[in-house]
Amino acid sequence: MKQDLAMLQKQHGVSAGRSTSIDTHTQTSIDAMLASIDGMLASIDAHLAPFEDRKQSFTYRHDGVYYPLQPSPSIDGDHTTRRSELVTKKSLQDKLDEITFSQDLLKEDVYQELKDISETTHARLGMQQRNIGNLQHRMHATEVTRERLKNQWTRGDEAIRSFTGAWYQMSRDEVDTYIQPSGHFDHY
Repeated sequence: MKQDLAMLQKQHGVSAGRSTSIDTHTQTSIDAMLASIDGMLASIDAHLAPFEDRKQSFTYRHDGVYYPLQPSPSIDGDHTTRRSELVTKKSLQDKLDEITFSQDLLKEDVYQELKDISETTHARLGMQQRNIGNLQHRMHATEVTRERLKNQWTRGDEAIRSFTGAWYQMSRDEVDTYIQPSGHFDHY
């Protein structure tokens, strides 16, 4: 059975171990994973079909066996036939139980694997949401800092303009006092 599972995994490109990274060659959709699982189950059913055919052929052969009458009646003769019939039925039933059990185990394994994938995905999603929250907090802090710096620059610009205007006004008043009203300049 392990060989059959290994063969199926090899055919469908499913690795035996799980990848630790979300980015390394893993299928991105759970639907795609379900499709591959359905394909594996179909392949298993195809492998089990010959067993069903064998069971039917055993049943037909058993029903079609001709038992000639023995010349000397024996008490054990009937018991032997019934016993072989019971042994055949028991072995067929055991084989069917084994096949059913292995299918149930496979379904449980698939269910557990899907559950593990779901838990891992939710954990990673939560981690990414926390990262996004941290980035939003940092962006907000950066925006607040930028606004503060902008206000400081604006106040600085206003102070420089005010100083420049006052200096210009003061310089102009000083220039007017040194310029003679007659309009004659002293040439040096």
